[in-house]
Amino acid sequence: MPLGMSAGVELSFRLRQALSWSPTPSTTPLLRLSALRAALDLHEAGRFDVLERRRELEPLTRATSLLGAREALWAIDTLDHLLGDTVLPAGPSLDVGAKNATHLPGLFAFRPGPWDLVEVDPHRRYVDLTTRGAHGKAMAARFRGARYIAKDIRDVSGRYSLITWFLPFVVESPHHAWGLPQRLFAPSLTLAHVIGLLAEGGALVIVNQGEAEATVQRQLLHDVAGDLDVTDAGSLSRVLSPYKRERFGVVLRRPR
Repeated sequence: MPLGMSAGVELSFRLRQALSWSPTPSTTPLLRLSALRAALDLHEAGRFDVLERRRELEPLTRATSLLGAREALWAIDTLDHLLGDTVLPAGPSLDVGAKNATHLPGLFAFRPGPWDLVEVDPHRRYVDLTTRGAHGKAMAARFRGARYIAKDIRDVSGRYSLITWFLPFVVESPHHAWGLPQRLFAPSLTLAHVIGLLAEGGALVIVNQGEAEATVQRQLLHDVAGDLDVTDAGSLSRVLSPYKRERFGVVLRRPR
């Protein structure tokens, strides 16, 4: 990134942190699972029915919109596909790069219990002037034990039995496109730190966007995964995906 552009991005980021006030997001009534299912096509509804037999999907009713419920449904479908009935140790779970916590209903449906949702840029604003952090905190308040944490993940400590990391920035272009300073782009160091947060017997689920980013992710894992067991799941099912771009998944397990 040119020096002048980098300085502008840094200034914008700092201004967002300084101007952190947000209006309170409007509250929404609980959704109905039947309404969510009715919005799906026949193929999608079939997969929904499979998940409903395997999991308690009530947390999806706490999504704040039908689109948010679709994203949360994709999250639980992805975790069910990648982890299945894997037995994880007791302990809290962590979502890295939580944005506005849209995925939380799906994460909680897959693994009820305490969730820490960490976001480094929580003060980015929407057209109604609310911030993603305000939405994230409001979502976290709907789930017992959930916390929305405005912090660089590299400043987080502790041990987590399940860590999810959807679309980490492993190449510079999307990092810059989202207005994050160059100093925060450290994919190897950040990955090594997140791995260090994983408890014995725990699982780290990483989902990348597109084949190119998945290839970079594989190289990063080769360099820093150490003694963790790595399972490359390749291209993920698109049956319930509300996204245009293909997703690729990988699971890391720390031996007990």
